[in-house]
Amino acid sequence: MNRVCASIRLKNMRDGVEEYEMFRLLSGLDGCRERIGNVVNSIVFSPYGKATSGNLEAWNHNPGHWDEARTKIGNMIDEIETGR
Repeated sequence: MNRVCASIRLKNMRDGVEEYEMFRLLSGLDGCRERIGNVVNSIVFSPYGKATSGNLEAWNHNPGHWDEARTKIGNMIDEIETGR
C-alpha cells in the first residue's frame, strides 16, 4: 500500500479528543459539569481504578448509545448557543 491509511485505534483516539472538546465547550458555555457527568455516566460506569482493569462491563459496548450521548452533548451546546 502506497498511501496513508487510518487505523481503528487512531479513529478512536480522534473521537475521544473530539468528545473531550465538546465536554470542555459545553462546560465553558454553561458552567454546569453535572450535565456532562450525567451523559458520560450513562455510558461509562467505572472509568478509573481496579474496578475497570479487566472489567468488560466498565462501559457500554453499544455504539448506538455512544452516538446518542454525543448527540445529547451536541444538542446541549446548540441549545445554549442558539438560545433555545
